[in-house]
Amino acid sequence: MGHRSLTPLFLPRSPPTLAVVFQSMSRSDRRALAWVAAAILVITAVGLSFGVRTYHMLLDEAFRERSTAYAQAFAASASAWVDPVEASMLQAAARFLLVGSALYVEVVHAGETVIAERDERIVVLDPPPTDAVSTITVAQTRTPGGPAYLDIVVPLMSWDGEDGYVRVGIDRTSVVTRSRNATLAVVGGGLAIDAALIALVIWILAGRRRSARDLDARGPADARVVVGDLEIDRARKEVRLRGASVRLTPKQYALLSALAQEPERVFSERELVDEVWTDSPYADAKDVKQCVYLVRKRLAAVDPPARGLIVTVPGFGYRLVVRTDGGDDPELTGA
Repeated sequence: MGHRSLTPLFLPRSPPTLAVVFQSMSRSDRRALAWVAAAILVITAVGLSFGVRTYHMLLDEAFRERSTAYAQAFAASASAWVDPVEASMLQAAARFLLVGSALYVEVVHAGETVIAERDERIVVLDPPPTDAVSTITVAQTRTPGGPAYLDIVVPLMSWDGEDGYVRVGIDRTSVVTRSRNATLAVVGGGLAIDAALIALVIWILAGRRRSARDLDARGPADARVVVGDLEIDRARKEVRLRGASVRLTPKQYALLSALAQEPERVFSERELVDEVWTDSPYADAKDVKQCVYLVRKRLAAVDPPARGLIVTVPGFGYRLVVRTDGGDDPELTGA
């Protein structure tokens, strides 16, 4: 006696994936999904663009204000060390700034440079402004091959009344990195939300289509479909051929009912899968062929010529003909 593998009769079926659900959708539902998805993506892109740009503006403005206050505080301290000039104190304070986010510090008094400390990353520095500085100026710039920074010039209020200024460069690397990370986080979150919304739309469209099919399958209580000598009673779920009962399984009944909706119309295998196997996301053309074969067999058991009621249209699908004389031979048309 040969050995036969013991396979469980009932195996848990995992829920259908979005790809499977998408494949089961009709062409009109796919078009609707495409429009909805495009609208979601456009709205998200506009919203994210506005939000990111606003965030960057606020972040840059806050950084500019803090940096300007930083330079003003140093200028206020430096004004006490320029009359008389205490170069050692100024140099120590300037080097302390370089330990932080400052890239360079210059103090000019009475047309002479008192100190000029610079970070090694600043290879080339633009010429200083005119000695006569009356207002605070802030410029965003970048040296060739160096970091981006804010060039802040603050008037130096010395006790001897001589003109002068304090010039400080504040590294913007931290704020640029923060802006970039925030942008990536926001874009990633937006795409995740879009994906969730599109998935929800897919499930809604698929559920709506299933509900419509169920409602159509039930139909009114007295609904009867008559195609030639074939009669389908939807209320009783019965099929009669020339008055004789045809015994069909639920799937076979659903297939015949689907074809009888529009006699002589060719239904593709994909359409029949969508109509009949609504609860089986893994059904395919092989299931349709097998079911058609069994329905023909059941019809032929009542009336042999009735086997030709379901005609195979090679390359297109199947149709139900309105006659009982046998029609096309399903064996010759590739059933």
